[in-house]
Amino acid sequence: MTKRFVSMILTLMLLLAAIIPAGLAEEIPQDPFEEIIAEFKDGEVADPYQIVTKPARVTGWVNVRWAPSRKATILATYPAKTVLTVIAETPNWLQVEDEETDIVGFIHKSDTADPSDLKADRTITPTVTDSGKTNLGVIDINGAFSLQCKMADGYAIQHLKSTSDQMVALISSDDPQKPMLQLSVGFDEAYASVERLNDLDEEELAKLEKTFTDADPMVEISYGDTGLGTRLMIAHLNEDDTDFLDFMSIYKGYFVECVMVPSYEAEDKNLTEEQVAMCIEFLTEMDFVPAESTGAEDEISGRKYITNLVDYDPEANTVQAIVMHTVTLDEDTVNALKAGDTLEYGTVGDRIEIESLEKDEDGVITINNDITLVNYGGEYHIYFWELEYLEELTRLTLEIPDSLVVLDGIDQETGVVVDPPKELSVEEFKAMLASEEYPDFATDNVWVTFDDNGQMAAVERFFSPAQ
Repeated sequence: MTKRFVSMILTLMLLLAAIIPAGLAEEIPQDPFEEIIAEFKDGEVADPYQIVTKPARVTGWVNVRWAPSRKATILATYPAKTVLTVIAETPNWLQVEDEETDIVGFIHKSDTADPSDLKADRTITPTVTDSGKTNLGVIDINGAFSLQCKMADGYAIQHLKSTSDQMVALISSDDPQKPMLQLSVGFDEAYASVERLNDLDEEELAKLEKTFTDADPMVEISYGDTGLGTRLMIAHLNEDDTDFLDFMSIYKGYFVECVMVPSYEAEDKNLTEEQVAMCIEFLTEMDFVPAESTGAEDEISGRKYITNLVDYDPEANTVQAIVMHTVTLDEDTVNALKAGDTLEYGTVGDRIEIESLEKDEDGVITINNDITLVNYGGEYHIYFWELEYLEELTRLTLEIPDSLVVLDGIDQETGVVVDPPKELSVEEFKAMLASEEYPDFATDNVWVTFDDNGQMAAVERFFSPAQ
């Protein structure tokens, strides 16, 4: 008997055990169980395949439940683009397995997508820092704006991960009994023109409210404001087995969402009035601070950088330049590394758990057989599979000048390298930026030379992404 078939049988046994005991039938709401039984009746085992989670909001969460019903107990929640393995199907639900945690449960089909259907619109590359002020954490979002969060005593912000769609940070206390807050930030192209949540009308707000109530019909929706007057949508669910407080807002096309839940170690799994008040104060004190000049324009002036060119606007004749730079490590840090250590690098707190470390006669260090550190002039550069590790230096919206020099080292028909590169007219370059087909200028294979004023002087595409 296969593992997935056993899993479905066990789930059905749990369901029957909940229904059968004498004396309880009249106390159990019948509709959820009728719904579940109907789903199981037409369910079947599937050849395992993978799906990714697709919340209704880019910063939202998808619930995996113990049975195929919106009213069934939640076993786990997942952010966007989490990979899960399908092991069985019912008409409206998928039975999935989280291979990292071995959790098995049901996810609604509307909350999933085929991995090949999702595209990365833009990358969230946050910088999480302590501003030096008492209890104030600052999260810089792609240079577009900063979130400044005044936290309760004992709480601190820790960046967890960034995907192509969102940034996730954990706000936790040094007291394991106190509730946790999870902060998510993600850009949604459909709301790119929305300056703040305040700008949405009642119909648009109702659409967003539905993304909460569809997932949990018992959610109560209310509204508040941040210290700078940015509107907050507040979703609160308080039931015997589930308690959370979810704040959501929109700023400059970015969804910002913060969820507070009881600590895993807390004896009482329900939020107290004091904890709810703390969360409300935290969010209402949160400021969305517009970005100011970082000085990066001065740094790039007169220099040449790997640069992604995205979000071309033909009406404004502008393109967004995501300027990348190499991350380096100092010699003392690298020389002290050994197997068992954790190497941290970059401004977003990327980490490598070192399982093996070797150094050859040329001083090149190999970590875990696929990462190399090469010493150039006293600094080590990081390579992954022979490609140098880059991260975002700054993001600028720049006008495309008529004098721009464009050299294309890739044949547009075949994708092979052209030597010497072909010079394109500025109009040909704009047409390529506007095209949704290959080739593009957003795959870390473009050099941009900036003039003394920090504007684009030349663009060179120098190798094929396929290579």
